[in-house]
Amino acid sequence: MVYNSSQFNEYSQVWVYVSQTFDLIKIGNSIISQLSGKDKESGYTGKQMIHNSLEKVLANKKILIVLDDLWEDNISLLEELKDMLKVGESSKMVVIATTRSEGIAKKMSTIQPYKLAPLTDNMCWSIIKQKSAFGSRGDKEQLEEIGKVIAMKCAGVALAAQSLGHTLQSMKSGQWESVRDSNIWTAPSLEDTSSTQVLASLKLSYSVLPSYLKLCFAYCAIFPKGHKILKDDLVHQWVSLGFTSWELGQRYINQLLGLSFLDPFKSPSTFELYDEDVILLTMHDLVHDLATSVMEDEIIFVDKVNNAERSHYHYALLDDCSKPLGSDLSKIRALRFMGCDKYKLHDDAFSSAKSLRVLDLSECTIHKLAYCIGDLKQLRYLNTPRVQDTKIPDSITKLSKLIYLNLHGSPTILALPESIGEIEGLLYLDLSTCSGITKLPKSFRRLQKLAHLDLSNCSYVEGISVFLESLTQIEYLNLSYCPNIGDIPEVLGSLSKLQYLNLSSSSYLECGKEAEFLGALKKLEYLNLSSRECGLKKLPESLGGFSQLKYLNLLGWGDMKKMPRLFGSLKNLLHLDLSCCYMVDGVHESLVGLPVCNI
Repeated sequence: MVYNSSQFNEYSQVWVYVSQTFDLIKIGNSIISQLSGKDKESGYTGKQMIHNSLEKVLANKKILIVLDDLWEDNISLLEELKDMLKVGESSKMVVIATTRSEGIAKKMSTIQPYKLAPLTDNMCWSIIKQKSAFGSRGDKEQLEEIGKVIAMKCAGVALAAQSLGHTLQSMKSGQWESVRDSNIWTAPSLEDTSSTQVLASLKLSYSVLPSYLKLCFAYCAIFPKGHKILKDDLVHQWVSLGFTSWELGQRYINQLLGLSFLDPFKSPSTFELYDEDVILLTMHDLVHDLATSVMEDEIIFVDKVNNAERSHYHYALLDDCSKPLGSDLSKIRALRFMGCDKYKLHDDAFSSAKSLRVLDLSECTIHKLAYCIGDLKQLRYLNTPRVQDTKIPDSITKLSKLIYLNLHGSPTILALPESIGEIEGLLYLDLSTCSGITKLPKSFRRLQKLAHLDLSNCSYVEGISVFLESLTQIEYLNLSYCPNIGDIPEVLGSLSKLQYLNLSSSSYLECGKEAEFLGALKKLEYLNLSSRECGLKKLPESLGGFSQLKYLNLLGWGDMKKMPRLFGSLKNLLHLDLSCCYMVDGVHESLVGLPVCNI
């Protein structure tokens, strides 16, 4: 509530998830990256470097910083944290720390700590009624008292009420009684706390899930607590592991959101660090505890590696990519490294895991991708951004089952393997900011199953139109900041499945030709045609037939004098950007028919 208060509208806002692993360097880097708008966390390694950088980014600013979920109770470390945030009088800073410990709150506070009271039983019952669509039930009178008893078991925590409410929605009256009388509520525990009660409610909601949804949820334990999960990446991992299809995976996300097993991540800094179309998810700590307990026998974490007694773990979350993978992990199917940006990726960090389907190297420093990557014949998902070599090994084309490849932020790569087209099942390819690539291999046209192609900020790549006409399954196409793509409208018009198209600051917008090709793209939901040097003067009237369009960006259309009447028929439009459209006249008439829209 405080974070979103209008009182802080003029403040730069930062949200840092601290967790049980207290790391001053990580906290400082997170603050710096959020305030500077970088898409990757800052890499400062010394406290003085952090302090100096904070002085710069915080100077003369109003700042609201939330330090969420603080567990550290060492007074010396907490004082160091306070000192790190003391950057002079030129900035006005408000710091809010959340913690489950009154002792920590007293050590951190400069004013009287505020203790949040639990929700009342009536509040919990109101949440359950809302989430379970109680008002529309024909048997609500006989369920009223049962529901109130269930609400009492939520220990005053909204998370428990939300999860139970969603679970009860599809249950008959007899099942409501089963929830009320479940043995889960009386299961023995070392502690009788609200957290224990909440975990019991979460276990109950989990226990009635269908097996496929249990599997997808439990897999989320592979992400560390507090991690911001990219929604589409998670679904791609589920698909790669054989859990579900892409379409069903999207539905499962919505079901887990309804249960509050996943939460949408909302922060002002999100819009700086991520594209506006990206959806981020998080997990509550107690929900993560549930996922971890469910996966206990199948997943190995950082702190268990040296004590591993089994050789049939299926999933691994490790913090050191600088050494070979142990033989006890040779059968894992998904491997993720965390916090390894200080380590150089070892050539054998994954080579022994021949059954790997998912490999996430996004938090590693990759000087060179090992040639042995081609030996992972089962690999479906490869996330390897920021490669520092001039090429990726040709052996990658041996990964015939690969459906996801992310090479984002690798400007030193000069070319893709000539035989890249051999990965014919590839669905997702991210080459954004691979600015060293000047042309695509001839075999690129064989990637006919591609649904997602991101070439944004590939400043020198040419000849894209030659390949696009073969990629008829494309649903997502980002060519923003590509000044050499040339004239491609006719080709784009044949991509009838396109839902997302970003041509922001591309050479096409500067050529001044009419945008008639847009008329064929009836499934578009997102269209970005923004450009500071736009030569286009009008949109085709056929755009009015885009019944699915939700986002339209026309920033910089300085030569457009009149808004087309078509806007009144875009009933699903939620966002329209007309910044720097100085010559537009009669805006209000064009927008009369629009629904609620952010303009």
